[in-house]
Amino acid sequence: MLSIVMMIMFGIVVSVSSTPVTTNWNEQVDFLLMWFDYSVGISNNTETTIPDIVTDSVTIRDAKLANMNTLVRDSDVFMEEPKIDDLRLYGIFSLKKFKLIVDDFRYKEYVGPANFTASKDAVEISYYLKHHTKPGQCKTIWEKFQLSPFENVIMYSKNNEFNKKDITDEVNKIILPEINKLTNSESYKKILNEKLDFCFINLFK
Repeated sequence: MLSIVMMIMFGIVVSVSSTPVTTNWNEQVDFLLMWFDYSVGISNNTETTIPDIVTDSVTIRDAKLANMNTLVRDSDVFMEEPKIDDLRLYGIFSLKKFKLIVDDFRYKEYVGPANFTASKDAVEISYYLKHHTKPGQCKTIWEKFQLSPFENVIMYSKNNEFNKKDITDEVNKIILPEINKLTNSESYKKILNEKLDFCFINLFK
């Protein structure tokens, strides 16, 4: 599933590699997202794993995002070429049907598996492809991975005390700021550089 996500982003990059200025790429992105939805339907795999998240107050390990076939563009998306042989993509994306499946969730006194849904979610991203035309030299450099406040976050658990519990306030006030601090740290962006690497040209080195 992750490979499909990477391929759609790669498709965006390839499409604009000859454009030397900042360009609105909404139509092309929407087309690729339609193709992505179709591909996910054929593969019958709508889940993708995410890197572990460990902060002062919360632990999210062995987690998967479900319903990846509902991925949509939530803002204008732009591609730019800040200098020769470098590309930058930025925009906001969301899942129309957000669901997070966590095998190991730890928060306050809770320890165990849990699922989460939300009626609204969004992530603002930007990343660079350095030396994107040179096999063996291309590097993906993540610049930003910023989650926006969620709406109607519901926790599901086998523990009746927590099952179907609305935790929106705690997520937005406590958990989300810590997650955003982590995902925008240099150490975590290095993980993103490896896990979400769009330098497919390196396959031809």
